[in-house]
Amino acid sequence: MSELIGEGLADWWARAACRDAELAVFFSPDDERGHARDRRETQARQICRPCPVLAQCRDHALVVGEPYGVWGGMTEGDRRKHSRRFRRGERRPLESVHARSVTDVPQIRRSAPTPH
Repeated sequence: MSELIGEGLADWWARAACRDAELAVFFSPDDERGHARDRRETQARQICRPCPVLAQCRDHALVVGEPYGVWGGMTEGDRRKHSRRFRRGERRPLESVHARSVTDVPQIRRSAPTPH
């Protein structure tokens, strides 16, 4: 993930929980959908949850408008939703998004039975 981080971010990123993690956990392949995406995003959030620089990472993604990946425990959808609310004047604290446990993440959508 270090190749995605500019020089100014190197200080906080050096302490990030994801610094040695596989990039594929945080960024989806083009054809990823549904259950696979939900599982990968849940795994990324688990890495982010105890991260000592979660707030800096999240703030970076929101300020620069990161369009892809999980940053600071926020998915692409989380950031879009936050940006829409912010433009409408809603000022919800970001901690409420990140304080939830992995079990509080929306349940995986099940449209058809999955083979075991």
